[in-house]
Amino acid sequence: MRPVGRKPAMPPRRFGNRVGAPLLLIDLETAEGVTGRAYLFCYQPAVPAAVARILDASFEVITGNRVAPLDIGAALARHFRLIGVRGIVAMALAGIDVACWDALAIAAGMPLAAFLGGAPRPIRAYNSNGLGLISAEAAADEAELKHMVATAAAIDDGPSAFRYPRGEGTGIALPKRGTPLEIGKGRVLREGSAVALFSFGARLADCLEAADQLAGFGLPATVADARFAKPLDKDLLRNLARNHEVLVTIEEGSTGGFGALVLHALAREGLLDRGLKIRTLTLPDKFIEQNKPKAMYVEAGLDAAGIVAAVFTALGKERDAAGVIRLA
Repeated sequence: MRPVGRKPAMPPRRFGNRVGAPLLLIDLETAEGVTGRAYLFCYQPAVPAAVARILDASFEVITGNRVAPLDIGAALARHFRLIGVRGIVAMALAGIDVACWDALAIAAGMPLAAFLGGAPRPIRAYNSNGLGLISAEAAADEAELKHMVATAAAIDDGPSAFRYPRGEGTGIALPKRGTPLEIGKGRVLREGSAVALFSFGARLADCLEAADQLAGFGLPATVADARFAKPLDKDLLRNLARNHEVLVTIEEGSTGGFGALVLHALAREGLLDRGLKIRTLTLPDKFIEQNKPKAMYVEAGLDAAGIVAAVFTALGKERDAAGVIRLA
């Protein structure tokens, strides 16, 4: 076998402040006329030339050998043992390995996935420009995190992601094993009639504390845990919007995240047209000095006091130092 051609698939392109990286294409031709192919994502514009030199040196070692990926990998590892199989060497050898397996699959008349013991099937694509078709979750506490790990493990038709923050947990009792959650379904932890607190992520404990404080002011609050931002629980959202005067979303993300998804959903269904007072609490668009997580949430206004203040603001009221509610 021998290399046929290697070249960048496209020149580097600039995307805002980031520069796109070229692909390095590898064609590996066998004596039987079968060509195995692979490509390497080279990260930096200067990398392809360096990797190409490693490929040239590698093909000098393996040209004429039979296409046996494991044997070829071992031979090349011995050849590069003085400098180690890492960095650009590892990239080059990985490309050769994929090209070898691709050649064997073509020779066998099988898709590469089937040749390697898998089963070709369509899956949902990943949209790297946003949430796209990815299932996105955020754990409210350590028990929910166990369930979300189980949920992610059970998803086998596309990518998924779940978020959890640094810091300590709430101390809630943990199940022995996580149970997969129903995709796109949230939960209600407390029922109220005046205010709805819609939490996404680990601010749930502060939402429950805020609900206690609001009850003392005659504002019974519903506390709901979205669990999923994508797909969003539309039935739960409709119930919160239709049956409460105030709706507050709370998340540990920036503007354009969970709160924005809620606003879009409400606007599409005309649920913003009937006087609903809504506030979206996110991390502020400013630098927050490093500190303990609890102190940083206080500064961001994502603690119980910040949530209560957002409710009062939505209602056109304010609370003085003595805790007395007055018209703003």
